[in-house]
Amino acid sequence: MESEREIAFVRKKFADYYANKEIEFPEKLEQREWGFGGWKDKIEARHFSFPNSKSLQEYFKNNAPLYASYSVAYYKEPEARPIDKKGWLGAELVFDLDSDHLNLPCIAKHGKNWVCEGCLSEVKRHTQRLIEDFLVPDFGIRREEIEVNFSGNRGYHVHVNNEKLNSLESYGRREILDYVSGTGLDFNRFFAKQGARLVGPEPTDWGWAGKVARYALKNDLSNILPRSIVSKPERLKALRKGIERGNWDAVRIPKKTDVWRAFVKDLGLRLGREVDKQVTGDVTKLIRAPDTLHGGSGLSAKRIDFKKLDEFDPMKDAIVFGEEEIEVKVSRTPKIKFGGKEYGPYRGEQVKVPEAFGIYLICKKAAKRL
Repeated sequence: MESEREIAFVRKKFADYYANKEIEFPEKLEQREWGFGGWKDKIEARHFSFPNSKSLQEYFKNNAPLYASYSVAYYKEPEARPIDKKGWLGAELVFDLDSDHLNLPCIAKHGKNWVCEGCLSEVKRHTQRLIEDFLVPDFGIRREEIEVNFSGNRGYHVHVNNEKLNSLESYGRREILDYVSGTGLDFNRFFAKQGARLVGPEPTDWGWAGKVARYALKNDLSNILPRSIVSKPERLKALRKGIERGNWDAVRIPKKTDVWRAFVKDLGLRLGREVDKQVTGDVTKLIRAPDTLHGGSGLSAKRIDFKKLDEFDPMKDAIVFGEEEIEVKVSRTPKIKFGGKEYGPYRGEQVKVPEAFGIYLICKKAAKRL
């Protein structure tokens, strides 16, 4: 329901923001390709390069792009085209985690265009797990080599700047993704029979073996175990005590091999489906520039100190516009929590809302300014 009036209003607000905002740009800025988007497409023009942060800051002030992205790759000639003439030098390892990828039940209620506290909490949890359960312990990446930012809409971007990993081409990056996502997890790699007894991984084991055991200990197993076990706390307790020692047969489970085989198969999906494989595997991909605005929400793709990620609330902390009221006509939205307040649901209503929330609705193409 956008019109020239809405587009002009949003561009003016973005221009005001960039006129007063000093953006912290990525390392090796002069070796990056930049791309910019508008109301219709996130990337409408690309193959830009800038010699320094001052010239790039001027571009933002003069053009106020609705979307700003840069290459994860470093190039000899970032402005060259076609892409194979740029001279690839290396690339950050980037993970894009989006609540839309999680297939959460709440999405059926509010739709893919919107987010709720539940899906934002889940994608944050997956982001933390990616770093704490994989990148740091399994790949030896130091925390200071990892940067996290809100995507500006529905998730988080994790940037890894490690010299060894930067030189990996697409195949090596996909190998990392396969590991993180649990692609090809094999039951027989973790479990074996000792006589009639089933033995398996312990929580202290390295890599995926330890993850399998820890997941079994920490999570609800009621969807895979027979009711005769989950309904009796003492049997569940005995099962978990056995798993701690690598004995997955401490409690009798009918068709135990089939049960734990299904558990391992599903585990890879649970831990991996939230990562956008296209972004991580593509060494020429453009990714949202941290601290720039997202044209689909009006929120900032804000950098986050990983130590403070747990308390970060994007629907509060990524808001950059003010509370002065504007009047909008809203088409159709679910109930939305924004800036600590609840709004809607709306069905073709004319309402006065804080400017920041009005911009959010307009960027979502769900409102017109009156």
